[in-house]
Amino acid sequence: MQLTSKPHSAPVKLQFPQSPIASPAFMRTSVPPTNRLLAHAPKCSRCKRPMKVRTLLPGRKVDDVAYRCEECGAEVVRPVPRPS
Repeated sequence: MQLTSKPHSAPVKLQFPQSPIASPAFMRTSVPPTNRLLAHAPKCSRCKRPMKVRTLLPGRKVDDVAYRCEECGAEVVRPVPRPS
């Protein structure tokens, strides 16, 4: 079986129309978390990124939540108050 090379055409540059929604004036720098557990998520002490919820240990008034950093693997347990 022989492989033959085909002549390549010039690369096509796609141009999309500018949308006012995608402009920097309309972009939000931080999105508020919709989940109460994510609202209490700490930032990683090593890489300064928000941690993700790993496990939830329910309690009567306070839940113990284990958070983990996806980048470096650091873990921390924090108490999160239950909604009234």
